[in-house]
Amino acid sequence: MTSAAQRHIRKAVTQLLPPRPMAVFDSALAARRLARAMKAGYEPFLLARAVDDLGERLATLTRRFDLAVDLASPAPLAAEALRASGRVGQVLRLTPPGAIAGPGQAVASLDALPLREASLDLVVSLLGLQGANDLPGALIQMRRALKPDGLMLACLFGGATLTELRQTLLETEVALTADLRDMGALLQRAGFALPVVDAETVTVRHDDIFALMRDLRAMGLTSALVDRSRKPLTRGFWIEAAKRHVARFADADGRIRSSFDMVWMSGWAPHDSQSRPARPGSANARLADALGLEGGLGSEPQRIELDSGADSTDGSSTDGSSTGHGELWAMMLDTAATFDGLVRRHADSDEQIDRILTNSFYRNIAGAPS
Repeated sequence: MTSAAQRHIRKAVTQLLPPRPMAVFDSALAARRLARAMKAGYEPFLLARAVDDLGERLATLTRRFDLAVDLASPAPLAAEALRASGRVGQVLRLTPPGAIAGPGQAVASLDALPLREASLDLVVSLLGLQGANDLPGALIQMRRALKPDGLMLACLFGGATLTELRQTLLETEVALTADLRDMGALLQRAGFALPVVDAETVTVRHDDIFALMRDLRAMGLTSALVDRSRKPLTRGFWIEAAKRHVARFADADGRIRSSFDMVWMSGWAPHDSQSRPARPGSANARLADALGLEGGLGSEPQRIELDSGADSTDGSSTDGSSTGHGELWAMMLDTAATFDGLVRRHADSDEQIDRILTNSFYRNIAGAPS
């Protein structure tokens, strides 16, 4: 390739990609808040819920994993469960900054994971990825660390998390979250085969808003956004907020509800033994018909009606109780439309949207099959 061609390619890529954005999260602050939670006594009830779900998902698989890593989970519950499962040979643990690293463990940033390429059979991450400043980059690193036909399983907080508290405070007090379409597209672009994304809403009940905030601090989940308010909230503000919260989100017994959107994603490192999609148009039955969707599958998620009473589970925390309500949603993932939507939502101006969407390099990668 000539130097002129190389310059042309660099110029095209530079025009396509806007300058690297500033960090969304204050990583040092997040580490300090997690360290404070660990020192005071980490509240594990949501992580324990994710660990239970992890066990159920692994139980559906028949294979054994020789080498696994528990990545960025705030406490060692996932690593302990993997060791006790009998399905995993050796388990490594890479803790997030601020967490306590025990013997044989190491602290690692999601920005630069110390993982060799094609070295792992299983990567698990529970309630840690929502704090990544570069989630696509973290997913790419995870996929590269997997051996062919290796599995990635991760759980993170989704877009409906703490919607009640945010409505009361009119300010996000926890990490920003992604929706299911974003996560599906990110898995595909990271190079995962057979990607799956699903979500469950866990409802937790507390005596009042102050008990909820204590639990959030005990999990290191209070706001670490770079663009957060630095102005301390007064005692009077919290008293009025507590009254508003009870008026809008209390049950008959006076206890308040809080929603935690637990988003699960899984994907496999590509391997020749994996199933391949059939040729378009070769099917003799429609998935939409099987799911009862008369209008067919489109690029927007559609809720599937489930049998009444078949989607409820119970659990409890030290401070309150939680009830999970599973939902099934379906959509036809159109990668080009999904990426166009991401551009429109996150570009800085209409001019930048037009420049990206009409760029021939972008059109090639956005429309390429995954």
